[in-house]
Amino acid sequence: MAITYIAFIECVFTPRTSWYTVYGFPQLENPRTDGLYKARVEGAEARLVDIKNDRRYFSFRAGGEARVVNNTIIFDDEWIKEELAVDDSKKLPNKKRIDE
Repeated sequence: MAITYIAFIECVFTPRTSWYTVYGFPQLENPRTDGLYKARVEGAEARLVDIKNDRRYFSFRAGGEARVVNNTIIFDDEWIKEELAVDDSKKLPNKKRIDE
């Protein structure tokens, strides 16, 4: 059981119907700067772009929790079903065009 912290530039919980907010936005009766999200179904995804500009995809188990505080996502590694990271700088060809 390890807690994972990942700073990100952009984070999207998808599909949106697979997640519900425990507290935070959009539940205005308890406004906070952070939010706790729970996965409703197996395979709910959190897609993010981390500080190094790598795209990372996390597939959560049903009932999995993810907390977003400022620009950091926090979760327990037991909730993750699968992780995929894509480094766009390693794609081929990664060269400037001749006309640039």
